Amino acid sequence: MMAPTGTAWAASLAAGFASACACVGLVRRRALRAGHLDAPNERSSHVRPTPRGGGIGVVFGLGVALAVGWLLRCEFPAWAVGGFMISLAIAWIGWQDDRWGVSVKARLAAQLGLAFAWVAYCAWRSEPTTSIWLAAGLQVPAPWSLVFFVPFIAWMANLHNFMDGIDGIAAAQAGAVGLGAAVIATDSLQFVWLGLTSASLGFLLWNWSPAKIFLGDVGSAFLGFLIAVLAVRWESDRPGAVALICVLDAVFIVDATWTLAVRALARQPLGRAHRSHAYQIAARRLGSHGKVAGVVLAYDLSFLLPLAFLSSSGRLSPVVAFAFGAVPIMGACAWLGAGRLEIVPC
Repeated sequence: MMAPTGTAWAASLAAGFASACACVGLVRRRALRAGHLDAPNERSSHVRPTPRGGGIGVVFGLGVALAVGWLLRCEFPAWAVGGFMISLAIAWIGWQDDRWGVSVKARLAAQLGLAFAWVAYCAWRSEPTTSIWLAAGLQVPAPWSLVFFVPFIAWMANLHNFMDGIDGIAAAQAGAVGLGAAVIATDSLQFVWLGLTSASLGFLLWNWSPAKIFLGDVGSAFLGFLIAVLAVRWESDRPGAVALICVLDAVFIVDATWTLAVRALARQPLGRAHRSHAYQIAARRLGSHGKVAGVVLAYDLSFLLPLAFLSSSGRLSPVVAFAFGAVPIMGACAWLGAGRLEIVPC
């Protein structure tokens, strides 16, 4: 492909943003007419019935950005399209779950199966290594990467779903991860990461507090899965890429993992809906979804992004960078009591 011009990039990303925004509006209108609303209950963080499934707009917007970019000869790796296509299956399962419900076992089996297929493809095409061991001076042969990357991809899909519990937070996080990855990328994958950001921002216009529509499983699981599969394949070309994405996504990774671990140790039913994540507790204490989402976004851009940049330039180990980013989040989780049996206020 010819080298992309700034105009081509701008047009493609603008098309993705506008398409996502327009699609979300159409989905919301249809949901209101059909009465497909998420009713609040004692486990919810919202107080009024709200349409969900707006994540279709993110999927559509990113697809439009890639299609327009291809037509305008913007350069991006062909495998990124494959990552987008395999993530479409996760979006479809999420849509089915949003509308009619899909069992946890079926969703997890599909996620693990698709993750295995993707990692096997990456291992066949190249020899990815886990950046955690790479930082220690060791390399993991491609077959062994399956042990690490398959559950990593499935967990990323699920944790983004768990963390989509207040207005604006999931779309803002995805946009920040995409922007951060684009900043530290030095190859043609920059376009794809920026496409993810533009589509997420198109949805965020509808989802910022007070939200007019929710992301739904169709969007949250898709975003987590896509971020993970792009990171795993990027690892083949840029060792340490998975660790860099983990640094950028540290807020979601730490909060979700901490909360699950505490609930497991307390022998709470892990399949039962709850609102004991640190971000949910913070939103109740502050009485504002927007403030919490804003703090998370500010932390991503002002602290985690510089850490990822220092790591990408070789000035800081990826493991050390993640530790620096994770410790304050762990402190917040402990202080807020994330994962503990919550007392729902009247």
